[in-house]
Amino acid sequence: MRILIVEDDQKLARQLQKGLTEQGHTATLAFDGHAGLQSARSEPFDVFVLDVMLPGIDGFSLVRRLVKRAGISIQLTPREFEFLELLLRNSGRVLTRNRLIEAVWGNERDVENNTVDVFIRQLRTKLEPPGTSKLIHTIRGIGYTLREEESA
Repeated sequence: MRILIVEDDQKLARQLQKGLTEQGHTATLAFDGHAGLQSARSEPFDVFVLDVMLPGIDGFSLVRRLVKRAGISIQLTPREFEFLELLLRNSGRVLTRNRLIEAVWGNERDVENNTVDVFIRQLRTKLEPPGTSKLIHTIRGIGYTLREEESA
């Protein structure tokens, strides 16, 4: 998978790149919004990982420009975005339901395991239209992981 990381914290960007590369992905870096936009327009990417507070063009404006160009949009609720961000940051690793609950809701809420299942189902509906490869995988009895579907 070809991934563009647009992050002004160069240390964090390089760590993300290293982790994604170790998972077999090709990760390209840009350190501000303008460089990110230029990279996105010059090469095809499967995924964009964007910081919100970027110098030049902020992450939200960058997404709006890219969506206009591509003509597609995926609307995520703030909670769905938190789930997706957590899965992306831990790509290839299995996250337990308890870990997902703790990371998204913290310890102050009484959240059931099936609530996680509902959010995962909503993400799958939005990110995996019929006929596309599966990205979010269930590890039965343990939790979930984000990775490309392996070829048969």
